[in-house]
Amino acid sequence: MLSDDDKITYNINVCLDLNGTNIDQYRDNRYKHLINQVICKGSMDLDALPDHGIRFLSLVVDDAFKSSKDKLPESLKRLQIDNRLKDKDVFKQNVDRFVYTLPYNLKVLSITLDYKFTNQCILPQTLEEFNYCGNVDSLSWVVVPQQTMNKVLKGCILRAKTIEDLQWLHDKT
Repeated sequence: MLSDDDKITYNINVCLDLNGTNIDQYRDNRYKHLINQVICKGSMDLDALPDHGIRFLSLVVDDAFKSSKDKLPESLKRLQIDNRLKDKDVFKQNVDRFVYTLPYNLKVLSITLDYKFTNQCILPQTLEEFNYCGNVDSLSWVVVPQQTMNKVLKGCILRAKTIEDLQWLHDKT
């Protein structure tokens, strides 16, 4: 039997591409514990995901997206969030609850350009890569924990529009 430790030790990934048509097959499958990567798109309810064992989650937020969960599984190491909605406010409402309660051991966070931080978001100490492009108004809400202040996070881009934006960046480095 393939254990979670085996999948981690030997870098074995079992990916399931979920959409509204196959969610019931996943929910009722006796082998769902083998899956450690999930791509959610279409009519997908995150409540069907297990609370453990999922290490990579790709959320494609569209008109059918729904979830009553406020937190993602703590087992997540990589989280990717993409937008397929025209209304950015609806996208933000769907994503806020996850972004402001990130899993403790997250290593990679990728968020689409459409997302704007509007409240304090404390990044996990374990984060190594933060794939995000935003302006000072958005990035000023992102907090890097004191314990990781000397760590360089790969992938983050500041969209500077003024000299003051560059001064803000200088003050933060």
